[in-house]
Amino acid sequence: MKTIPGTALVEMGDEYAVERAVTHLNNVKLFGKRLNVCVSKQHSVVPSQIFELEDGTSSYKDFAMSKNNRFTSAGQASKNIIQPPSCVLHYYNVPLCVTEETFTKVGTEIQIV
Repeated sequence: MKTIPGTALVEMGDEYAVERAVTHLNNVKLFGKRLNVCVSKQHSVVPSQIFELEDGTSSYKDFAMSKNNRFTSAGQASKNIIQPPSCVLHYYNVPLCVTEETFTKVGTEIQIV
């Protein structure tokens, strides 16, 4: 949202996704700050409101058809177990070239606040 720095408008696929996002992400601490997640009065992203960010990237990104989207179909979504944020990292589809040592190294380099 260009008019309110530090905020973003995220359009979800359905009302249940919105409910889950608010339930599981509101007040979660991320990078030293608390997220404030709530339902917007605006029901969707308006294309005329898309702008360029300070780093030159677009303020809009559509992940609906991303290969990493686990909710592209009702059948696929029904296999997902929705869990709130925790200290447990669930990492799926690890490339075969990643060894346990590589994964451990990456994990120790990440600093979670």
